[in-house]
Amino acid sequence: MKTRTAWPATGALTTLTLLLLVSPAAAQTRKWEKRFAVDGKPVVILRNPSGRIHVKASDRNEVVASAQLSDSRVVVDAEQTDNRVELATEVTGPQNASPADLRADFEITVPTETELQVRTDSGSVVVESVHGDMSFDTVAADLSLQDVETGELAYKAVLQTT
Repeated sequence: MKTRTAWPATGALTTLTLLLLVSPAAAQTRKWEKRFAVDGKPVVILRNPSGRIHVKASDRNEVVASAQLSDSRVVVDAEQTDNRVELATEVTGPQNASPADLRADFEITVPTETELQVRTDSGSVVVESVHGDMSFDTVAADLSLQDVETGELAYKAVLQTT
């Protein structure tokens, strides 16, 4: 005897509705990644107005940058000149969304001996095991340095008050 199970029409409709509601949000998040071959002591410059930034050291002679982009209007401009890598997040098109909706969350792996220059308005910055000069320019971002050795450390934070 064969048995057949059928979903009630309301269950199938509910499942379809949930899939349609979840799909647009998932479709908006995009992954970006790029690798840069470097040698010696590279300089990495990152400008990211909104989002999380996590930089960690590696024993490889390359910079690997990846980002989760929250919206199709968020793009990463990446450029390498000799041993200098510049990454800048930009918003294209209408900017009628909140900064939280137009964010980029970065994971960057750099050689241990790297100079870092980071500029962000909001989010968080975590740097792990990097040894080199570092400068941070933030507006409302948390900064965490873990197991770092710096020659020169510059930190500029703008506090907004009402």
